[in-house]
Amino acid sequence: MIGENLQEIRKSLHLTQDKMAAGIVNRSFYSRVEGGCNSITAATLLKLLYAHEISTIEFLQGFGSINPNTDGYQKKITLAYLNGDAKELRHIQRELKIGDKRIEYLIELLIAKLEGYSHSIQIEKLSWNLMKKDGLDEENLWLIFHVMDNYDFEDLQGVVETVLNKFDFDSADEWCQQLVAQIVVKYLKACFDQKKMNIEIQKMINFLKSLPNLVELSEYKIQAAYYEKYFQSCKKDITSTIKNLIYA
Repeated sequence: MIGENLQEIRKSLHLTQDKMAAGIVNRSFYSRVEGGCNSITAATLLKLLYAHEISTIEFLQGFGSINPNTDGYQKKITLAYLNGDAKELRHIQRELKIGDKRIEYLIELLIAKLEGYSHSIQIEKLSWNLMKKDGLDEENLWLIFHVMDNYDFEDLQGVVETVLNKFDFDSADEWCQQLVAQIVVKYLKACFDQKKMNIEIQKMINFLKSLPNLVELSEYKIQAAYYEKYFQSCKKDITSTIKNLIYA
């Protein structure tokens, strides 16, 4: 299926196999990949997609839904990435033998980012096709959270707004609610890191403050309080106290 997808995309770009493979793999190997005779590593595939400005997420959408057996790995992958633990990600990658290519390529990307060579296999900006349908499911929310770092700040704001507009929070399960809260907090952190101020910030903070009073969501409500104090330029000692509580 990978070969068929590559061939279809190559033809749509009006490229020969030589031009598609140039600088990444030799043409004969690439030809065998398209023909289904050779497999291709995640790193090499990502290089091909990046070289020709092909959306990685859009390409991987053709492989179907994430296998339910991968659900238990989502939190493990997220935690390992947030902890900067490339070794644990490689361990998960070895354990994950379900055949879901999107998970495999995402882990490869996250490892690349942690090890400082993501420029060579960097993910293309997340395709808006990911959010064209009426709602957002767990799979898409999880993928969005992990590719947010690849957006320019101006584009990131649009992504988060789209998530909030399309996500039906009331009917969602607990894990999807947490994913949306994580996406919003990650956006606020980007505003904090880049010292950006805009009218959307308060909307994001209000969203977090309005979350149900559940233990699982309490940390996001606390972070909303911190960011609100920060962006309103309150006293430094109050801000520092809340920050220490969050990041202790």
